[in-house]
Amino acid sequence: MSTFLTLINRMVSRLSLVFAGLSIALLFILSLSEIIARNIFGSGIDLAQEYMGYLVANAFIMGSGWTLAQDGHIRISLLIDRFPPHLSRVFDLWASTLGLGLSIYMTHAMTDYALQSLERHETSYFPSATALVWPQGVLAFGFTLLCFSFLSRFIKAIQGEKA
Repeated sequence: MSTFLTLINRMVSRLSLVFAGLSIALLFILSLSEIIARNIFGSGIDLAQEYMGYLVANAFIMGSGWTLAQDGHIRISLLIDRFPPHLSRVFDLWASTLGLGLSIYMTHAMTDYALQSLERHETSYFPSATALVWPQGVLAFGFTLLCFSFLSRFIKAIQGEKA
């Protein structure tokens, strides 16, 4: 893979990892705060449940881009390893194309969803009334990073490199 693509792949991978790690750290802090508040004060934090849901979704999507770049996703290697090398490459190219197409679709859908929420001034039904454009926008950004990871994998598959 060219130096430029390697640099982009490394940057996207690290960005995904940082955002996923930050989401998990915030999820831990919020969960711990909720437990402490319930045990000491007898009631929880109003926005805890809502924001924990946003953070779980964000950690999952952001972590997917990094995991893909690290070749950490579960693959059907039992089946792929039995294919001849050229068929294995074709299958990898097909899977990369499918993943890229789905991540592009999800990026478009989440971006559109966030923009609609912005136009309509939509808020969550929780007491915090969070403007939904923010969590939806973060998910759209996560899917964008996932697109770049799949694009990198797709280019590797086309060039015949092991993805």
